[in-house]
Amino acid sequence: MKRIAALKEKWNDYVLEHPVLKFLTSNGFILIGTIIAAFALAYSYRALVAPSANIIEPVIENGVLVDSNINHYNLIGGGVTGFGQVIILILDKLGIDYIISHATMQSIIYFAVNIPLFILAFFCIGKKFAIFSVINVLLTSVFISVIPESWCEIFDIQNDLLARAVFAGVLNGLAISVAVELGHSTGGTDIISMYFALKKGIAIGKYVLIINTSIVIAYTLLAAVDTPTSPGVPGSFTMALYTLIYFFTSSLVIDHISTRNKKVQLQIVTSEARVAKMLIQQFPHGCTIVDAKGAFYNSDKKIIFTVISSFELKKATQIIYKIDPHAFVTVNNAFRVYGKFFLKPIQ
Repeated sequence: MKRIAALKEKWNDYVLEHPVLKFLTSNGFILIGTIIAAFALAYSYRALVAPSANIIEPVIENGVLVDSNINHYNLIGGGVTGFGQVIILILDKLGIDYIISHATMQSIIYFAVNIPLFILAFFCIGKKFAIFSVINVLLTSVFISVIPESWCEIFDIQNDLLARAVFAGVLNGLAISVAVELGHSTGGTDIISMYFALKKGIAIGKYVLIINTSIVIAYTLLAAVDTPTSPGVPGSFTMALYTLIYFFTSSLVIDHISTRNKKVQLQIVTSEARVAKMLIQQFPHGCTIVDAKGAFYNSDKKIIFTVISSFELKKATQIIYKIDPHAFVTVNNAFRVYGKFFLKPIQ
């Protein structure tokens, strides 16, 4: 471990002396993560949210299988993907023909709707955030169109709506979380969610869930409507219930993995007052020191209170125990912080 740490330190020193190499390595890492996130999002949509494979429903009378109905049950995609499904459904209901496939139409809508959101991201969130979000959305649009159908049928769970909902939620949540941790987004409502999360400083999963639920309601009501060119989808309200499971799973994954907007409160009981000074030097957060008395030995103690970002926790505890190996530290989740709390701005 010490050898690895030494090599890492040498590499960091070398990169600092070569800014071009530092730019290429840091952005190259982000680009690889972006490709993975885009593929996961596209595969989730093609294979689990809206698979092309037919779903066979058995028709049973008096306990005997008499026939099978072939239906095509789709979950409702979140954000701009779900918005694209709503647009395509409206076109089908109105009998408007388009010569391209559903997947191609979905990818076109997905990118077109994101354009005004990219402008919002560029001016209100960060330029680097906006650029990599554009790359992510472009890659997702391409993957939605080019992923082979055979890849989408690797997992034979088209008839299991619950499994599709859960695994689609996990993949979707992972894709969004990877993008957020790398300092950008998967586009669509994630940009809106990130914008409000930065303004209010709370977890973004709740915003995603609210926006997606609104899309589900719109799609479900449209799907239930009969038109001459497009009959109502049987079981559309059942589809909506499974979609809510998909959204809920995705929201849990996002809030569990994404650390940017998570904060924790540290309560440190120590006999070393310089712990607070070291924490202030290492992190852009303040501390509050309270004089205390140890009950067991009647010794003088200091209780240090501070709030830090969750991704800073590991480094903070290392600093604390390096100064005082006998310190007693408790960590509490801070769901919301009022006042001035520094959070590194998105580039």
